[in-house]
Amino acid sequence: MTEWAIAKADGYPEKRQSKLARGHELLIANVLANFEAYLRALELGTHPEQAKRLFPFIHDEKSGLVAIDQRPPKGGFQIRLYVFPHIPTRTVHVVAIGDKSTQENDIRFCHRYVKEIENA
Repeated sequence: MTEWAIAKADGYPEKRQSKLARGHELLIANVLANFEAYLRALELGTHPEQAKRLFPFIHDEKSGLVAIDQRPPKGGFQIRLYVFPHIPTRTVHVVAIGDKSTQENDIRFCHRYVKEIENA
């Protein structure tokens, strides 16, 4: 078993998570449970690329970034947690959280963050 550290990005929108949680507590709990399943797989030695294929709630967002969702009912509210597993440091960076309305901006922000990590 290999340990992975967790790091929140500077500017991780905790206020947004709190706002999303209002009225959607179960959805947030499901996203966080899916994140825990992803993290457990990494700690058991699953390569991040392989983990993308193991779980239906993981979406490849390119450049190593993944989005973890809670699989809402058809047409339901979807929350996505964006994480970046940095393999050299064995650190999972929790970068952003949002819903469909913030998805485009979230992905742009996350890609900038990933570039900063890789260029550091």
